[in-house]
Amino acid sequence: MTIVWLVMKRRYSDGIRFTIVCVGGVLIDRVMKLFFAKPRPELWHRLITKTSFSFPSGHAVGSMVVYGFIAYILAKEMQQHKYIVYAAASLLIIAIGLTRLYLGVHYPTNIIVGYGIGFLWLVTCLKVRF
Repeated sequence: MTIVWLVMKRRYSDGIRFTIVCVGGVLIDRVMKLFFAKPRPELWHRLITKTSFSFPSGHAVGSMVVYGFIAYILAKEMQQHKYIVYAAASLLIIAIGLTRLYLGVHYPTNIIVGYGIGFLWLVTCLKVRF
């Protein structure tokens, strides 16, 4: 939906950047999971079964890059409400990380590092001009 909205607004470079941010976030997450090969936690009975590695949290990386980018775009569109936009995106991103803890599929460090990786990738992509 974000890409469709950006195309309708004729913001093609932002649409390309959003695609790169999303695809790059997935690739970085997958490569790091294979490199570190850290198993899922066994702290308590998990509510869902996951078979992939746990480090870093793909949901943390993904939420940071997707909702961070959307917040960036919306904040540019709605300058007078930019703090509300960033606060709402931050709450959503944090909530997604907390659900991964609740479900028992990540250690807190997996989520924190996922946020950091996602943030670094997002900022890098936002600094590059197309």
